[in-house]
Amino acid sequence: MVACPRRKESPWLTEINRNRSLGGNLLQPGISARIVRNSIANLLRGVVSLPIVLLITPFIISKIGTTAFGIWALASAFVSYASLLDLGIGSALVKFVAQYKVKGETAQINYLLNTAFVTYIFVAALAFSLLLLTKEWILTQFFRVGGELRDEANFVLLGSMAIFAMNLTFGVFSSLLNGLQRMDLTNGTTITTTIVSAVGTVVVLVSGYGLKALVVVNGMAFIAQIILNIVLSRREFSLLVFNPSLFRPYFLKGLLGFSLQMQVVGLASLVHAQLDKILLGHFLGLGYIAQYEAASRVVTHLRAMPLMMLDPIMPAASEIHVDRDAKQALQSLYYRSLKYMMSASLPIFVFVTLFAQPLISLWLGSDYSLAAFALQFLAMANLVNLLTGPGFLTLVGAGKPRYGVYSSLLGIAINIILSLTLIIRLGYTGAVLGTSLSLVLASVYFMIMFHKVQNISWREASGRALIAPTLACLLAVGVSFLVSLHVRANVQGMAVVSVTFAVSYLFALTKLPFWDAYDISQIKRYIPQAVKEKWCG
Repeated sequence: MVACPRRKESPWLTEINRNRSLGGNLLQPGISARIVRNSIANLLRGVVSLPIVLLITPFIISKIGTTAFGIWALASAFVSYASLLDLGIGSALVKFVAQYKVKGETAQINYLLNTAFVTYIFVAALAFSLLLLTKEWILTQFFRVGGELRDEANFVLLGSMAIFAMNLTFGVFSSLLNGLQRMDLTNGTTITTTIVSAVGTVVVLVSGYGLKALVVVNGMAFIAQIILNIVLSRREFSLLVFNPSLFRPYFLKGLLGFSLQMQVVGLASLVHAQLDKILLGHFLGLGYIAQYEAASRVVTHLRAMPLMMLDPIMPAASEIHVDRDAKQALQSLYYRSLKYMMSASLPIFVFVTLFAQPLISLWLGSDYSLAAFALQFLAMANLVNLLTGPGFLTLVGAGKPRYGVYSSLLGIAINIILSLTLIIRLGYTGAVLGTSLSLVLASVYFMIMFHKVQNISWREASGRALIAPTLACLLAVGVSFLVSLHVRANVQGMAVVSVTFAVSYLFALTKLPFWDAYDISQIKRYIPQAVKEKWCG
């Protein structure tokens, strides 16, 4: 009897099959449980906020008009740059609270909290003073409106800055809760205030009020969120002492030593998200800002969902880093976070890129074709950038943010040069290309540096996290595209295409060797008991 030759396994299948043999979880059960709980809470926030944004945006535009919407978007862009005055202290606070909690040093947490609070008071006062000094120049050079619209732009700009100042100062309480790894609570307050703000927006606009009323509604929602976070902070950290006299220069120095590096990353995020709007306002006008803002809002909220899943990584990495034998656990944290994030985000971004034109047309109308164009490029660029998230947050938690800083500085330089050059030469198209290219180049640089420094194999990372979702997406793209040729270009037709894409992707992913025993155990853990009894017996 002659034995049949064994068929040679393809390289990609070899890699993804390694998931089952390398899938062991090296994280402590308590850390794993907190990561899962916080990730689910963050994802829930995204699931709630995204539909609200999608529904409320066209409603606002229909009530206040494109020009007023452009004013609101541009004011938000300027206020976003004021957030640089945060100095990265919020992220540092989360990291150090997590570390002091593990060590049981509660007194240090109170010193940190009050030191950050006092610092924020001075920063907020400085930011508002700078705006008052430059307000007229900003209105003249960038908003370029007169009469009643100028009055509205003035109110929106000042009101938005006041909201920012409140949120900055009292944001120490949300940072405290996040450092205690109770992101489920901060997400709960955010979900609550998002819903309240959306309802308030509908009420004031239906009642005939305009842009100024939107600012007031947002301000009231933020005040409610601040109060909720204070109450929850006192409940979760019973030893909380809120007393500005506990300000200590020593703790401020420690916060700034870490936070200033994080601030460079924050600056890069702002440049990528807001620079084009300011340049478009200066060179082309508010109408183009409205088109760009529509695409930017979609990408921002799509991007927020996987990033919300990653938020627990930094405090978890800080907790792990306290252990001297943390290298393997940190690598396990990186592989799993990359795996889960890409399995969730890749299909969403691919679908939006593929069907951007009909999605925008159904959402805002055929007049927003420029928004669809921007959406396609920004979606793919942000998908590439998401690859850096797990590695960056792991390094930050381990106290090594410098490689993210280098990547951010590179991205800022490329974005400024490309956006200015291309907007002058190509107009709106140049704005889209400048931001997209700079985001991709900076992301690729970080990934190369991270894998080199951490001695992580590209092949292993791809096999664990990327190959199977990519193959599943390719199948879903083919099937959904064929279906799209046979349905009408309306809401019902797009719903059929969306469901087809999702089902095809999930079917393919379950058939590929992607999920290991630990993944399956975690999925079963969070399936409701009633479902288990019905389907599992």
